[in-house]
Formats: sequence, structure tokens, C-alpha cells
Amino acid sequence: MKLSWSHKLFLWINRHVGNWPIMDRLVYIVGYGGIVMLVFAVSIWVVYQGIVDIIIFAYITSIALGLGLLVSWFIGWIFPHRRPALELPTTKQLIHPWSNWKAFPSDHALISFIFISMAIYMGIGFLGAIFLIMLGLAIGGARVWAGVHYPRDILGGMILGIFISIISIYFFG
Repeated sequence: MKLSWSHKLFLWINRHVGNWPIMDRLVYIVGYGGIVMLVFAVSIWVVYQGIVDIIIFAYITSIALGLGLLVSWFIGWIFPHRRPALELPTTKQLIHPWSNWKAFPSDHALISFIFISMAIYMGIGFLGAIFLIMLGLAIGGARVWAGVHYPRDILGGMILGIFISIISIYFFG
């Protein structure tokens, strides 16, 4: 099997699993709970913006999430990509996903970058945007480190999340 850049990068990252127990624990926490932290942080920020902004944010974000997940699942069905553990039997997994039917694009990255894009659209500011982008990248990186996704899956979810957000803002914002 000829390995792509994504497979090679995944194997380079995954070989470190088990070598640093503290890093593995942090990856486990961020890989599972990072998306909850991101959604919570954005939600708290939106609440402080006022009732009109909450309604606008909830409306556009709901549309983007529904559309994004629909498109993501459609892509996963049309262009199936298996998870690393199914393709590479030596994969070390810290997180075991609920299902293995789809890996590309990553729904965690998609959801994270929809919330990040919407917060930026609503005016979170430079430092808030940097914080959210770093958290979104940490979530994606944790999912790769944990053996659940290839880097291409994360990149695909990020791009799709940003694209769907722009479309949702343009048509419904």
C-alpha cells in the first residue's frame, strides 16, 4: 500500500502514543471533551452579547450545523475513508469512536470550526478568535494523536466547517 502524506504524518504522530502518559491523558481529555469546552466557551461569550445576538447566533449556527453534518455524512457515504485502526492494524488508539462507518471529514473538526466561524462572525475579537482557533486545532490534533483520524480527516472537517459557515451566513445571516 502506497502511503499518502496523511498516512505518513499519522504514523509519525501515532508512534508517540504510550511514550508520554501525561500527554496521552491530556489528549484523551481534549479528544473527548474539547468540543464541549469549545461550545461552552462560545455559548458563554454569546450570552454576554445580549438576547438579539443569542437568537441570531442560535439560528445561523443551527442551520450551519444541520447542513454541515448532512454534507459531511453525504461525503462519507459517497467517498468512504476508513479510520486508521481499520487500515493500519498497528494503530495505537486512546479513544474508541462510537462508530467506524466514516472518518472523512471529521465531524469533531466540522462542529468546532462552525462554532469558531460563527463566533468570529458575531465579533468575538482577535484574542478570542485566536483562543478558539487554537482550541479547535488542539481538538483536531488530539483526535489524530488518539488514533481516531488521519490529518486529512481533520483538515477536511475544518475546511467544510468554514465553508458551510460562510454559506450559512451569506444566505441566512
